[in-house]
Amino acid sequence: MDFAVRVKGIHDDDPNTATWVLVVNGDRLLIAHDDKTLHWHPLKDCTFAKAATPDHPRPVVAVQPRSARPKLVTPNRVQRRAIERNGG
Repeated sequence: MDFAVRVKGIHDDDPNTATWVLVVNGDRLLIAHDDKTLHWHPLKDCTFAKAATPDHPRPVVAVQPRSARPKLVTPNRVQRRAIERNGG
């Protein structure tokens, strides 16, 4: 379940801000900071702020890694037509 927390020392200035938790590992949480760095924070320094509603899931799009030659499966039309001509 996706949820956001307020971290002591980070969100003290504005009580209306929070950060989404990326990973939970035992008693520590991984969050992304505004400077795009990832940091672990102890659970005792965090307070619950918000949970994502299951009615509005976040869309996920699968993307194939870029390579010199894409490894996509494509139909071989020439081979298929030859098989169809030969009655196969």
